[in-house]
Amino acid sequence: MLSKKINRWVWILGPTIAVVAIPIFIAEYVLTHHALSKGRTELHDIAVTYVQRADDMIAEAITTMKKLKLKGTDNCSIENREAFGRASFESYYIQQVGLATNDGTLLCGEPMGSLISPVRLPATSTGDPSIMIGILSGQHADTQAAVTLRINDTTRLVARLSPKAISLEAGDPRLTGAMAVSVYLDDGSLWWERKSHSERILAPDVIVEKVRSESLPIRVIVAAPPEAMLASVAELSNFSIIGAVVTGIFTLLVGMWISWQQNDGSDEFSRAVSAQEFYPYYQPVVDIMTGKIAGCEVLVRWIRDDGTVVPPGAFLPYAEATGLIREITRQLMIKTVEDIGPLYKANPQLKVSINLTATHFDNADIVSEIRQTYYNSGIAYRQLMFEVTEQHPLRDLDLSQQIFKEIQAMGAKMALDDAGTGHGGLAYLQKLGFDIIKIDKMFIDHVCYDVTSETIVHSLHDIADRLGLSMIAEGVDATDQIRYLQNLGVEMAQGFIFSKPLPASEFVALVEAKANLMPDMPEEEEEVGEYAA
Repeated sequence: MLSKKINRWVWILGPTIAVVAIPIFIAEYVLTHHALSKGRTELHDIAVTYVQRADDMIAEAITTMKKLKLKGTDNCSIENREAFGRASFESYYIQQVGLATNDGTLLCGEPMGSLISPVRLPATSTGDPSIMIGILSGQHADTQAAVTLRINDTTRLVARLSPKAISLEAGDPRLTGAMAVSVYLDDGSLWWERKSHSERILAPDVIVEKVRSESLPIRVIVAAPPEAMLASVAELSNFSIIGAVVTGIFTLLVGMWISWQQNDGSDEFSRAVSAQEFYPYYQPVVDIMTGKIAGCEVLVRWIRDDGTVVPPGAFLPYAEATGLIREITRQLMIKTVEDIGPLYKANPQLKVSINLTATHFDNADIVSEIRQTYYNSGIAYRQLMFEVTEQHPLRDLDLSQQIFKEIQAMGAKMALDDAGTGHGGLAYLQKLGFDIIKIDKMFIDHVCYDVTSETIVHSLHDIADRLGLSMIAEGVDATDQIRYLQNLGVEMAQGFIFSKPLPASEFVALVEAKANLMPDMPEEEEEVGEYAA
């Protein structure tokens, strides 16, 4: 007894832990990868921005000095000093313009207020390039870039660039607060740097982006710790954790609910299967071109002895996980012969659809079960259709393909249920050889006002048309959806607008009354849906 209780709790806690841990792990992996990739891209963009700013500053200095050279400003006359001051005032990035000797002595510069702490300029010689870029260091270790332009063999124009101009506020504040930026000349001289507020900036896993100017000897290095990048997805990460925990709690409650359905040590669900408390309900499938009933889909209902009905969502996952769905399906097929066998024998044009799950294709037993159940019954093999959902992957496609062929060889049809919502739909179409595609309700709900849904439905219809497959639309609930499907060329549909799933007696009465299930359709004033014909 103790072992059985332990096993029961393992079956409850195992899926619960998996439901919590797996989504969190996947979400963390995806969000982390996305954040780091996005952060690296942003660091690169920031480095490019700094390079562009440095290029612009130096380009402005060179242009300004070339204009002054053309005006003959080769001495410190009052007129030339006024020109230097005016050039500085009219520029965006220049702090001072002046003249200097080749040995680095500043002869004059305007405005003089920018030289509170004058420093010696880099020395040059007559063989040096006409334009040079250097870095000046102040008394407080402040650095400043200076650009010089040779006027003659002894004199150069010099433009000192504002240190503030290179400082930028670019990027996400959550990233830039922890980011370090360094701007260097190619000779290794540090022009400007912005230090990080994070102690992690020196860690070995820090992310670094380097960008070099294409035209000038300037390079920029930008670095940030990974934590700064992950801050951008912290909120999404919290949501994923909360969602996983909520789902885990729900899974735990469902597991406990199933566990509590114990009676004197026997499993309530297994007892219900043994007692055959599962009944087929029949939802009509309608020819929407005529309104006539073309057949039905068999849907399972758990009706206890006391008359209470358990919704399918509360037991089907458990039935599939334990494999009991196979016995339930076998019972449902037998009951269809009892419920609607005489009706189908009298109406050979009707079809009946039965759902199969991935577990039915683990071996070929389902083939013999179909053959034994429907052989010489009121329901002919050619009136049968078996739906296979995409929601759970088939474990052995080769075996599944063989089972498909044997079922189809009897004359029955195979339908791809919930097309486009699960695992390997296109691969299934290619490998397994379906006869029918069923369009899921999630697409039908939005066909009249959502372009994406219309595109998917239209694409499925195009695939079916090219492969010679029939189509059935599920979950049709509105007349505009019917009109859209009619215009698209889909002939078969089911949904609450026609009829809810019915017990056998009501479905039989409905068919025998030759009921027309088409609702009153408003006059079509314009085309319904983007892809309506």
